[in-house]
Amino acid sequence: LIIQYFRLQQGHRNQENLRARSIFLENPLFDLTLCQDNPLISEDILWQESGSILINTVTSPNFVNPKSPLIPARKVMLQEKVPLLVSLADDFLHYFEEYYFSGDIPSEKRQVLHLNMTQAAAGIWVYGGTFPNLHYFLVQEEEVSSSNRIFDEQVRSFFASEKVTPYLHYRSLFPVIEKSFGHILRPYYMEHMTWTKLKVGVVVEPNSILHDRILLLLRAIYFVDAEAFSPTEADKYDLVIASTAVFKQDYPE
Repeated sequence: LIIQYFRLQQGHRNQENLRARSIFLENPLFDLTLCQDNPLISEDILWQESGSILINTVTSPNFVNPKSPLIPARKVMLQEKVPLLVSLADDFLHYFEEYYFSGDIPSEKRQVLHLNMTQAAAGIWVYGGTFPNLHYFLVQEEEVSSSNRIFDEQVRSFFASEKVTPYLHYRSLFPVIEKSFGHILRPYYMEHMTWTKLKVGVVVEPNSILHDRILLLLRAIYFVDAEAFSPTEADKYDLVIASTAVFKQDYPE
């Protein structure tokens, strides 16, 4: 609304966008009264300006609560207006469930992820890939690390696979959609991909300063899950860091 106000005050009307128009016209969520009391908006541009507000609300990945009362109507609207993008987001999540996750994403969490991806893709389509998506404002580009690189390669592998054949109509937008889908899925991915971590047990002399500093160092490494060595769980460790003398003395077996 603030952007709209200053834009109109400077004499810049909302530009006609046929893709946006296809979403907000004959849309039960479209409310022409949104802008009717704005003195800067004349009758002849009322529907365009109201439509631009609606488009921004239905093309931003802004859902966090799976119990939001907005979700049912939003799902119906997106399925009617952009069914292929709904399917694209669904297939993307299926791909990660099949190849990278140990099981299906819980239904409520999946619903939020799917809805946010669909809305992000809809915004990218409406604005032809030029719209400044939220991650450009809110997420700084992360330093390249092996975890980021692996995840990014997995995201790209979906868009390079035969699974996107039904969606080649949107091929020119894939680079931007790929980035948005990656940003939306990344927090869930990093939280649940614990099986990729190196399990490390630590056995050192009973010196708390040395022991704690080693654990502190190891736990600062994103791919390491370090703890004091437990002989009853010896089989779970990929690596044991120990003083040879203490290890042989305390755990001869």
